[in-house]
Amino acid sequence: MASHAPAHLPTESRSPTLRSLLSFFSDGPGNHKSESVTVAKGDESVQGQFPRPSAGHLFGNVTAVAKVIWAFTKDDLFTATLPNAIFSITAAFADVHLRGTSGPAFSRVFARLPLTYFFSFYALLIFHLGNQRPRDGSVAEGRLNNNKPSGKTITTPEQIRRAYLILLPITLALNHFLGVWHEGLMIHLMTFIYNDLGGGNEPFVRDIILGISFGYINSASLKIALTTTSSSPHGHTWTWLNLVSVLIATTIGCQEFKNHKNHRHPQGHQEGSGNDKTMKRKKALAIFLGEAAVPRAHLALMMPLWTLVCAWFWRLEISVAASFLLYSLFVASRVLTQRSAGAEERTWKFWARWTIVIYLFPIVAVLSA
Repeated sequence: MASHAPAHLPTESRSPTLRSLLSFFSDGPGNHKSESVTVAKGDESVQGQFPRPSAGHLFGNVTAVAKVIWAFTKDDLFTATLPNAIFSITAAFADVHLRGTSGPAFSRVFARLPLTYFFSFYALLIFHLGNQRPRDGSVAEGRLNNNKPSGKTITTPEQIRRAYLILLPITLALNHFLGVWHEGLMIHLMTFIYNDLGGGNEPFVRDIILGISFGYINSASLKIALTTTSSSPHGHTWTWLNLVSVLIATTIGCQEFKNHKNHRHPQGHQEGSGNDKTMKRKKALAIFLGEAAVPRAHLALMMPLWTLVCAWFWRLEISVAASFLLYSLFVASRVLTQRSAGAEERTWKFWARWTIVIYLFPIVAVLSA
């Protein structure tokens, strides 16, 4: 079927804009097969090359996007995204109670749980994409290299860069739609400081940046949850938000456990040898210090301490606070004693559950009242 292309169409036209769109999530910049067509108009003949947008290729692009998103969010769905959403809902419940709002407001707050979860999901996704965005031809912290399944690589650095390029303006538009434009910009700023300015490479600065980032994510989620009830949170709720940000900054080191490899000590030391006692002392010291940026003893101390502080903040009954304290002591004991790779990964998950326990304090206080 003849096409009516203009006679001045240049030879070997590549249609770069369309080719770029079709190959947006491929490994290379538009190197797909194309077919040559001849267009007749009067006595002139125009020959050019146009991309061939097959249905399979378009489906492959969508699949590539889904793989990029899944690769960066699968570990956070229940260990970071869900706790953030729970924080916003429980804090919003407490805020409604502090303001003396009538009962129906609680149902409206709970109905916004999917929106708060969705915001936390894409906010963490953008943070991870910025973290893994290739700089100087390499992946920043090797998240995909550490967590990729055996056999086939899920994504490439070029796909990460292009996914970040297209998802960044989409998240900005979503922030505007959800009414959290300011918080969203601050999250992007923290991502820039963490990745491009090297803040993530500084041991203590890293934890501060992550604490502030989670604070803005929680603040935006809380704002989304309270959209139908009030313009701004109660003062006690704001204090709780800041308290949780400091809590995250001082315990976020537990996230390093999911990437730790089992520590192997040198072989050849026999029982009763001269160096045996020295090796035992080194092992005991390693249990308390560890290889993380934050010593294990510090992390183990912070969890029961924060449990007591947060229980006091919400005026929980002693028996209720004691049960929560027992769980924090259990997690702290794992931080100090469990050293194998699989055990440390489970400890990280226990830490995530501990944050959920802390985030439930407001709703426990409301129910007790």
